[in-house]
Amino acid sequence: ILVVSSDNDWKKYCSTTKTLVFHESLSEVLDIFNSFNAPHILIENLENYLCETRNNIFYRKIKEKLQLSANSHWLQINADSYLDWNIDEAIISIQDFEIQKGTKTIQISKDLITIEISINMKLEIKGRFSFTLGDPLDGNYKPFGNTTKTIEITHNEQLLITIENSPQKKPEDLTIESIEIERYWRSVAAHFGKIEPN
Repeated sequence: ILVVSSDNDWKKYCSTTKTLVFHESLSEVLDIFNSFNAPHILIENLENYLCETRNNIFYRKIKEKLQLSANSHWLQINADSYLDWNIDEAIISIQDFEIQKGTKTIQISKDLITIEISINMKLEIKGRFSFTLGDPLDGNYKPFGNTTKTIEITHNEQLLITIENSPQKKPEDLTIESIEIERYWRSVAAHFGKIEPN
């Protein structure tokens, strides 16, 4: 229990028990509470800003990070065809993404704040396929054309964003220290449906 008073008797009494904490200055107590709550208020304001405002510095940096990290090796590609096929190339393009409500606070230090956000992405995947056909005479497989097909899918990722701990700043003025992809494109299923040579 916090006791704020300028009375010396209260001060002496509080010193005799562990359940009471004495402080003479209300303004100093409020400063302590505000310094504790300020990072959480900053995070709440940042979440509202990210979810309600688009085309800001956070969106641009997140999209840049996602596009640079997009690697077709993480894709689980499948397709339907009467021929044997191979995927020769797959190109991932980030079309759009939305930041979901429910920001998690990972770490708060004197200078930095790390949060986890969940994003839902709209991806365009362009696949280039080649086909082979078995020769019944010699049993060998021979090239049988190719095709290119583009699909759109959605995918969810978690990001860790580290920003400066500056509660006095507006969200759009905060410095972004780092953006990390937490799961790094694990298990992205890309089904191209029916494919056949051009």
